[in-house]
Amino acid sequence: MASKPKSPAKKSTKDNDEESVSERKSNADIVKRLIEMGKKKGIISYNELNDLLPADEFSPEAIEGVIDTLAQMDIKVEEDAGKKK
Repeated sequence: MASKPKSPAKKSTKDNDEESVSERKSNADIVKRLIEMGKKKGIISYNELNDLLPADEFSPEAIEGVIDTLAQMDIKVEEDAGKKK
């Protein structure tokens, strides 16, 4: 009788939990930094947002959630926060 092929080694639940906690902590640190920047200037540029929340590392939903959080704190996200009109 043929034996079952071995499945690839999985990380232990403990390892996955530790990664999730560290990801959440770093995400919270990023949001905190954006909030601090926004409170100082009253505005965050999309460039600043993209620098701290690169699209290849954060889902569109996560980025939208951060923008919503900033909006709730009366921090605007605009095209170029440094340009004078």
